[in-house]
Amino acid sequence: MPRTPPESGPHPELPHAAELADLLLAGRERIRLQVAPRVGADGRELGIQMSGLTDEVLRRIFSIAKGGTGLADDGTAPSGARMAILATGGYGRRELAPFSDVDVTFAVSEEGDPVLDAVARRMFMLIMDVFTERAGLRVGYAYRLIEECAGLDQTIQTALMDARIVAGNLDLARRLTRELFRCIEPAAFAMAKARERESAWESYGHSVYVSEPNVKEGPGGIRDLHAVLWVAKARYGIMAADPLPLLARRGLLSTNEVHRLCAASSFVMAVRNHLHYRASRQADVLTADKQDAVAADLGLATAQTSGATQPLARALMEAYYANAEVIHRACRRVIDRSLEGPLFTAGGLVFMHGAIHPGRVSTDVPTMVSDLLRYAQEHGVGPSPELLESLRGHIADEANHELAAELERTFPQVLTNVLSSPSGVCKGIRLLLDLGLMHRFLPEFARLMRTSALSLAHRYTVGEHTLRAIEQLEQMRDAPDGPDSEYRRMFESVSRPEALFLAALLHDAGKVDLSRPHAETGAAIAQQAALRLGMDAEAVSQIAFLVRHHLLMSETTRLRDLHQEQTVRDFVSVVDTQELLTMLFLLTRADMEATGPSVWTPVQSQFLEDLYYRAEAALAGRIPKSPTEPAMAAYRTRVREELSLHNLPAADVEQHCALMPANYLLNTPPAEVAAHIRAVRRVLTAGGPVVLFPGERGKGFTVLTICTPEEPRPGLLSKIAGVLYAHDVAVHAAQVFTRESAPLPGSGQNSGPRLALDTLWIDFHGKELPALKRQEVEADLVRVLSGRETIQELLARKNRRLGEGAPVRSISANNDLSDGYTVIEIRTPDQRGLLYRITRAIAAQGWDIHSARINTVGAEARDAFYVTDRQGRKVSVDPAALSEAIRKPM
Repeated sequence: MPRTPPESGPHPELPHAAELADLLLAGRERIRLQVAPRVGADGRELGIQMSGLTDEVLRRIFSIAKGGTGLADDGTAPSGARMAILATGGYGRRELAPFSDVDVTFAVSEEGDPVLDAVARRMFMLIMDVFTERAGLRVGYAYRLIEECAGLDQTIQTALMDARIVAGNLDLARRLTRELFRCIEPAAFAMAKARERESAWESYGHSVYVSEPNVKEGPGGIRDLHAVLWVAKARYGIMAADPLPLLARRGLLSTNEVHRLCAASSFVMAVRNHLHYRASRQADVLTADKQDAVAADLGLATAQTSGATQPLARALMEAYYANAEVIHRACRRVIDRSLEGPLFTAGGLVFMHGAIHPGRVSTDVPTMVSDLLRYAQEHGVGPSPELLESLRGHIADEANHELAAELERTFPQVLTNVLSSPSGVCKGIRLLLDLGLMHRFLPEFARLMRTSALSLAHRYTVGEHTLRAIEQLEQMRDAPDGPDSEYRRMFESVSRPEALFLAALLHDAGKVDLSRPHAETGAAIAQQAALRLGMDAEAVSQIAFLVRHHLLMSETTRLRDLHQEQTVRDFVSVVDTQELLTMLFLLTRADMEATGPSVWTPVQSQFLEDLYYRAEAALAGRIPKSPTEPAMAAYRTRVREELSLHNLPAADVEQHCALMPANYLLNTPPAEVAAHIRAVRRVLTAGGPVVLFPGERGKGFTVLTICTPEEPRPGLLSKIAGVLYAHDVAVHAAQVFTRESAPLPGSGQNSGPRLALDTLWIDFHGKELPALKRQEVEADLVRVLSGRETIQELLARKNRRLGEGAPVRSISANNDLSDGYTVIEIRTPDQRGLLYRITRAIAAQGWDIHSARINTVGAEARDAFYVTDRQGRKVSVDPAALSEAIRKPM
């Protein structure tokens, strides 16, 4: 029979389907009308009855399907091949709720036998017709060979642990069960189940006392009981259908606890059964609107409290919580006691008391290393001190040539497995370091653990910073649904995650050589390491590229105006494929976040994402190069149409779109443009500056926009910087646009004065500006920009002193980074009021600042300014003169 089942649906060639469906539906109705009221709160009995009915229908289907094929009643074909029909999951445990999935497994002794294939195909078609098409039940289907047990994942292993034979060959079913338990690794299985339950409990606040509990998955729900059964079966190899009585003998629970657990689980099952009946479908959440009805179905009575009758819902929930407490306590106790050990690993080691210990049987070093890495990455469990020291000794023993050769031969695959694991990459690398394997076979990284970063921005050595960057990559890979889920999507698009992780591992490898830029040195080191590790040519190329350019994206976001077309054009000329862009973004974000708060700020996060999406659009051809006048005219028309939704006078919209530069319209969202138009109207009406705080709250930074008449001389941005310094507000970036003063075409009327629209990205001690701080900043900006107070008077009033003017370390000017501006970069020791000092010095040269990027890393400031003269032309910069102006006493 093919692994993929045949299509389901009603089949006219299956004459027994209607009869079987009638049997099933009539039996289900009998159980609903007769059994459910009789058993009341005994949910286990209803599950047994429902499972028994399903058994009867499946046995008839088996009998019909094998007719005329030569298959014996015991599931043996003429060839000697055998078949067994197994109930698994809740059906296997005889816990079928009214609308539970019916999970069925076809077990065969060998694949490809024509008789077994024919019977399985007929059975499948009848099952789907009867159960799904006619009865409306969901069926889970599986097809298994005994030899597959070793390769099954834990989810399938868990389902098969509860398997029981319904029809066919009993000996085959027993063999499958024995082989399954032989292949289950007790330590890994118990840890996985513990982690599953912990994750589920976390989803429900680690409490059984939820107003609307999930009676299946929540704390104290049926799944807690299942975890008890599964862990006990795996821990002790118990193949019995009901292992609960054996738990008392093993000392995991007392006899009384086992009795209470049985009663409690039966009650919770009953609640679930009646939820299903009330919803006429699978329903596991005991919602408030169902609680009175379920209580009545269970036969619960109201109680008198202080003379008042309590509602049925309260009686139900009190009973539910009492029973859920019993189940949850038992689950925690069994899991905790089981994890005390000893539990054996596949490699013969022993897990006890939270660590892996040597086993009773001697195991070779490579196998132990493989076992330890798997447990570290999948379960976060490490070796005991004695096992770690023993292995370190073996690995460091250069006299053992045979072991050394074997370790050298296997290390590339070992490291690749670590880097490509879906979890615990950093844990695996740390274990390789602890074992000494990195020092022997990847010294390019190992030596970084003791290499100082030589930068106050870094809290850790180069190696420790690298490991934390890898942890950040893993956080993006594992991001839950929510605001960070886009990072997970990006990670999933990376075809070679091991290449990304190796690039991250070696991105700072060049820092051991102080004679040249570490990115260039590191690229050569990473390339050689990747080749030695057996990476293919494309992966080697990606790794070398990422290491060589790992600073490019952060430098671009920190020092370049992302609104400039040339910025994006220059960037994608280097990062020229979508996959490299995504990998570089992930590496850059991880690197910056692992460095520390002076490098990784909410503003930098926003700018990094802006660059990513602008570059993505450019690579996809969605950003035209240098839009032509006709294209720009069409774009202005589109902007006007979008702004028509914002209830603005059409004349104001027309005027604003005509008087603002193309770069403004191309880069400003319509909602912000609308806010600017309203601000312009206020300025033109009242004559004074208008201060806005647009943007969403909760981003970790604040956007500040000032609309004010342009001043006759440069210096507006320096005044704004002075006010913000007076209020201890940090500036990260500034964008300056000028609204022209010119007659509209054909009107002959002047549109008013030239206006400045300055937008700044700011924060207050690394956070958004509080409401009161916003009010204070707004008031003082209006006072200073209106001429009612000077910056010097404001600083004196606020008792804010300026720095003494430390020597500028370097000034560079570049006329090639922008089509229309000179870009000035300034490096200088950080000091109080530095931005005010620099912008004042630039204004003193007679230059206008059009945008700025402000960065402080450790004790050094590194800022960039896009400037022109008053006529809008690029400028010639005398670094010495500008440096002297910056240092000039204030």
